[in-house]
Amino acid sequence: MHEAYVELKENFIPVQVWSGFCTPEELVEAALEAVEEGQFSDEPPDEVDEELVSTLVQQEFDKKAEAERNWPDETDCDRLTKAFETLTSRGILSAENLGYTMSDAWSDWNELVYDEWKAAGLLAKVRGGCVYHGQDVEGAIAGRELWLAHSACDGFDGVSIAQEICDVLRENGFKPEWNGDVKQRIAVPLKWQRRFGLGADTDPDLYG
Repeated sequence: MHEAYVELKENFIPVQVWSGFCTPEELVEAALEAVEEGQFSDEPPDEVDEELVSTLVQQEFDKKAEAERNWPDETDCDRLTKAFETLTSRGILSAENLGYTMSDAWSDWNELVYDEWKAAGLLAKVRGGCVYHGQDVEGAIAGRELWLAHSACDGFDGVSIAQEICDVLRENGFKPEWNGDVKQRIAVPLKWQRRFGLGADTDPDLYG
């Protein structure tokens, strides 16, 4: 098997499947594109094997489906989504799995604020934000804490915003760890078990 497909099978596909944020069709498309672009090998295969990629993706989804049978009805990820939607309803716009890096996450968050919330006439409702990104998801899948970034909008206190985030997390059964420094993210110990879903809903029409 070409090294590109080995990387797909052992790393890329499992992370995407167990993240719970994509469908098999979306993942096949992303995997094919990654192989074609040579992301996993200096010398990509001469011809992309779409059938093999589809098989590898389906095998991993089948493995996850089997594991889901033993998951609790409500997982930590379900409770996290509820916490994020509660925060958004309180004016701390909280979005899951934004981009892959911290800069990606805040860039996407700003677009969300101005393209959707401002357009809906709800910009004044936003007091702050809370996000995590793709690298954070990878860490959580590997068994580490999920790290939440937070910020306060102009005129609001960053410490108070972070404390409110921690309070809502505790209300949902989590034990967040934060040292009180607004420059430090909030660590959330959890077990990453996400059935398919796009995460917390940030549609301003739901919160207006």
